[in-house]
Amino acid sequence: MKIETQRALAAVYGLQAPRRIDDYAYMKITNTNIKDIEVLDKPNNYLLVDGKLTPLWFVFNRYITSKVMGTQKFQVPDIVKSFCKTISKFVN
Repeated sequence: MKIETQRALAAVYGLQAPRRIDDYAYMKITNTNIKDIEVLDKPNNYLLVDGKLTPLWFVFNRYITSKVMGTQKFQVPDIVKSFCKTISKFVN
């Protein structure tokens, strides 16, 4: 694994509120607007990016207490964005 990928993963796991590993394992990357998240498939989690592939929002639909808590949306912290330059490699 390349060093920039390792740094991006460390930033996601270490520089924001903790989540379970599975919360990211089922994550898809999309450029859907945060206002339009209702159209996304519910069994998946999403990283919303802009046209330049800058990460903007994490949307969690699939996690342990999702039936009780519903969809959770969190803005990607600026410090995490700075480490996520490699996202374009994962977008089809």
